[in-house]
Amino acid sequence: MKGSVKKDGSSWYYVVTLGKKPSGKPNQKKKRGFKTKREANQALN
Repeated sequence: MKGSVKKDGSSWYYVVTLGKKPSGKPNQKKKRGFKTKREANQALN
């Protein structure tokens, strides 16, 4: 399971890759709306 934290405008979000879908595309989960990078990292972990 891989994850990363990114910035979108003025807010932060995380993306987690949970493997692959049957179509071969990555199965990703995103959670948006964190005010700081630290909050997004804590939620990711």
